[in-house]
Amino acid sequence: MGDGAARLNLQQFLSEHKFSRFQIGLYFMLLIIQLFDGVAAAIAGLSKNYISADWESTTGAAPNLGLALAAVQLGAAFGAIIAGPVADKLGRKNVVIIFGIICFASVVLTGFTNSPDLMMVVRFITGIGLGGSSANCIPLFAEYCPPKRRAFLTTLLTCGLPFGMGVAGVVGARIVSSVADPHMGWRMFFWLMGGIPLLATIAFFWFMPESVRYMIYKGVPSDKIRATLSNIAPISPDVTSFESGEKAVTADEKKAGMALVMSKRFLPGTIMLWLTYFCGLIIVYSVGTWLPSLLTKAEFFPGGHAMSSPMAMVVTSLFSFGALAAILMGALMDRRNPNLVLAISYGVAVVAIFAIGHSFGMVIVLAVLVFLGGTFIMSAQSSVAALAALFYPAEGRATGVSWMIGVGKFGGFVGIMLVDALLAASLGIAGILTVVAVVGLICVVALLVKNAIYPPARQVADEAQAELIGVA
Repeated sequence: MGDGAARLNLQQFLSEHKFSRFQIGLYFMLLIIQLFDGVAAAIAGLSKNYISADWESTTGAAPNLGLALAAVQLGAAFGAIIAGPVADKLGRKNVVIIFGIICFASVVLTGFTNSPDLMMVVRFITGIGLGGSSANCIPLFAEYCPPKRRAFLTTLLTCGLPFGMGVAGVVGARIVSSVADPHMGWRMFFWLMGGIPLLATIAFFWFMPESVRYMIYKGVPSDKIRATLSNIAPISPDVTSFESGEKAVTADEKKAGMALVMSKRFLPGTIMLWLTYFCGLIIVYSVGTWLPSLLTKAEFFPGGHAMSSPMAMVVTSLFSFGALAAILMGALMDRRNPNLVLAISYGVAVVAIFAIGHSFGMVIVLAVLVFLGGTFIMSAQSSVAALAALFYPAEGRATGVSWMIGVGKFGGFVGIMLVDALLAASLGIAGILTVVAVVGLICVVALLVKNAIYPPARQVADEAQAELIGVA
């Protein structure tokens, strides 16, 4: 049904109109939050050498920062799990804003900590905010995207978080090198990278719209829905009601939230998505968190010529900058089988990460491999959220995406602690990254299994049926 009908079909409305300034504005607000969520996730690992040197100079003993570094991922897991069901009940916008404020305020507070135990607590709280805000940015934006471009556009947003991790490396190297006081450089890094997005997120409260599908699902008055959609294109005064226009509702899909996500129809896909995201984040955070430290260890370099800490931060940032390839990944997912596109990307990442562990004597080759490994793992990992947003209907989309991210964040925690344990066991860099690379093979298998259970032909049939429903 078009605009002139008494009942407006949201799917068709979004498909018929150009991507508006209103939707672009929403994208950039959520992108800023995603970028600084990435900074919040990476900042402690990037600053590890400086924090250790600072606290060792005051206490006389090298601090053990393993748990402090991993706490953010544990907090993010709980944050995403908590925020998803809350968002399905109270709305996506409020959850994005509230959890974003928690995240960025905690980053600022981290700059005041003076012990590993206190940092661990504050980083855990940072993670709660990080998990809740980043998980709900995706379904909020996805529900304003035209159906045929949804994978591309949502992936364009999700690549903001890993790209923010890369930006953190470059900006952090500049900040800590510019501050003369060695006790203040890393603290200034935290204060700036938390304070700027904190002010921005508070301002976004007055400009960010609520999900239209959420408003339809909750029975919000039609005048409020009309006012929101009118920012995209004019709506005929004859329209008095709205419908989501998504695919046919089965018995399982009449459920909502976790009941839908764990229902018989969606459970196998849910498990495969969880497994993929969990193992992918083991790779992302084991490499992203520990590489700055590994690159400064002379024993891993022939001749003992290790990198300086600022240079290690910049080289590590190459791992995250590869997330820009997620833009291409999203476009391929819209045109090809998305499960196979991501499986191939994870497979290439496995090879590159394995090769990184055998290249510490060749700095240029090492830098290239870090970029290539990051390109394929970051773009694939960023795109899994888009795959999940495509997989679940609106009634459980926020819960489905956020629980996948929440379960996956436990993988980030495992990845950080895994490398800490392997270092304690005196396993060499080649052995450490071989173990990490093998984990990536699980992602490949999980996506192939999901593809076998939910083949593209079935997905196309669902979309065709949805179009028929919209016209009926």
